[in-house]
Amino acid sequence: MIRSAERKAKDRKALRMIVLVTQIGICMMVPVFLCVFAGQWASRKLDNMLIFPLFLLIGILAGFRSSWQMISRFTGLKFGISAARNGQEPASDSAGDKGESEGDDLEEMDQRDQ
Repeated sequence: MIRSAERKAKDRKALRMIVLVTQIGICMMVPVFLCVFAGQWASRKLDNMLIFPLFLLIGILAGFRSSWQMISRFTGLKFGISAARNGQEPASDSAGDKGESEGDDLEEMDQRDQ
């Protein structure tokens, strides 16, 4: 019975990681594709080819930003401008081992889901 519970917990962790990777991919692709299409439309409408690279750059930056925010929320780290403004420091890993810390975070998320 205990072995089954441990296996279920490991399977749930693996599934959560797969979902996280999928979400990060979607968060990267959607802004890039939207800005590519908007840049093509604006380039054709205004007959100016310099607009397309600008929109592409905006899409890439927006994708990175949204992915960074998702990863930060998942890991609980507070880096960047908002953390500096609030005088916060990055959360330290009390377990000393990343694997244990990630497992604890996942267990907490599982408990909140139930």
